[in-house]
Amino acid sequence: DYLTNTAGVNWRWLWGSDGFTTTSLSHTHARTEVDYFRALDAMRLLGNRSTEQKWSLRNLNHLTLSTRSTLAFGVDASFTSVNYDMAFSAYQDLLGHPTEPMVVQRSVDAVQAGLSIDYTWKPIASITLAPSCRVDHYGFNNETRVSPRLAMTYHFSDLTSITGSYGVYYQGIPWVIAAQRESFSNLKTPRATHAALSLNHLLTESTRMTVELYSKEYADFPVDPSQPGLFLFDQAVTEGIFLNHTDLVNTGKARSYGIELTVQKKLAQDVYGLVS
Repeated sequence: DYLTNTAGVNWRWLWGSDGFTTTSLSHTHARTEVDYFRALDAMRLLGNRSTEQKWSLRNLNHLTLSTRSTLAFGVDASFTSVNYDMAFSAYQDLLGHPTEPMVVQRSVDAVQAGLSIDYTWKPIASITLAPSCRVDHYGFNNETRVSPRLAMTYHFSDLTSITGSYGVYYQGIPWVIAAQRESFSNLKTPRATHAALSLNHLLTESTRMTVELYSKEYADFPVDPSQPGLFLFDQAVTEGIFLNHTDLVNTGKARSYGIELTVQKKLAQDVYGLVS
């Protein structure tokens, strides 16, 4: 049984004709009462009886500086309180190693806050530059991280454009992992670096084709020393859930790269579609 509800309020204030401010405040409550069983032999892998509450505040400001440039900046903060009551059973991992059972009964409170700024500039009609940056503080492990990003678009015509982008992104470790041991508060915040080059072309007024080359580098991801070669975050796919770990280190690295072709048909004459 999984129950979640969210309530909030949003306020918008106009700065005349040049800008506006949006401020939102919300509260989310989630309750989990669920048992996970292995399909092979119906063995219970995890019993989870947990509650989570999160308060979020966000302020975002948009300002038109000129006909060629805009500025967006804002702040956001959240407070999360999680009360975990989880019982993990002993199991055999994908490498054939046995793992010990674990009981997690603890509460975790954490604050996260961030600042962001985005600038868009068109030096000439065919070029758009969009530098941006985020600064985030993660209270759980007391880290502050800076995430610079940059995108540049060249418009060959009204139908065709090419965009190059680069950015650094951080995301906290899932609470179901972070709460398992107090020592996990010493883990670093996982980092991902994205680079992409995409070509966009309007086939019709409502159909867009995109060809994108991308590369993603991952670093500082948690891994279990007893499970070398296994990427911890893949466990949610291979096992369906995150399981228990008694030791984690920040040596996880990964890379993904490739090419993607997407054709998107926007809603027109009651037809919508996406093929990739």
